[in-house]
Amino acid sequence: MQSEIMPLKSPGKLGERVRLELESMILTGRVKVNQQLPTETELAAQFGVSRTVIREAIGRLEAQGLVQARIGSGSFVIPFELNEIKSAVTRFARLNTQRDIFLNLLDLRAVIESETVARLAKSREQAAIQLMQDALTRMRNSKDDLTALAKADIDFHLAIASASKNPLFTAILEPLKQLGRYFGLKTYTNREVIDRTCDEHGLVTSAILAGDEDAAIFAIRAHIDSSRRNYLEILDSDPDQARDAQSGIP
Repeated sequence: MQSEIMPLKSPGKLGERVRLELESMILTGRVKVNQQLPTETELAAQFGVSRTVIREAIGRLEAQGLVQARIGSGSFVIPFELNEIKSAVTRFARLNTQRDIFLNLLDLRAVIESETVARLAKSREQAAIQLMQDALTRMRNSKDDLTALAKADIDFHLAIASASKNPLFTAILEPLKQLGRYFGLKTYTNREVIDRTCDEHGLVTSAILAGDEDAAIFAIRAHIDSSRRNYLEILDSDPDQARDAQSGIP
């Protein structure tokens, strides 16, 4: 490792530059998962900086979830957890409130959920179907309680995603649905919209129960297209409300 590092001599934020170099070494596999980083003293000598700068860089890597400091043992590269993906998608959705970004996130939902509904329609896994049906029932029984309605809506989609057996789908979809929860609380403006939302979920359910993959894909895409239209209608009539809905993830 020592021969691969050139001392940092040019001006700049040394801690950040060290962090970037160490991050590159981790992501390119020069330092592998579960491998220990050199000691602070060794890194300081190799980079030509102080141990304080090294501590700052390693602290940032730890905050990123790339390394873990173990008392008495040093710092080790650790696997990147699925929760970090959820966190990244959540931050991206909340901090980028432009209209086109939100519509792009809906497109991402359409791609993921087209796959998850098709898989469940094919497998018809009973545990997931039961969770999906329970969530739909709660939606229909919560038309006068919008918070409960939005929660049941999330549970409906995550029940379907969980049956895919691909944890990445759930990791990405969960924060997108949290965005949808706060968006939904803004768009459930009248009983017609609420009834239509429940009916759309009912069509997805019926297609899955029938084992019709194509119909399930069509139904989920129609539902997401309806969500897109609702957002655009709010944006046209009240831009501030639409932005508040998008940025309302806790």
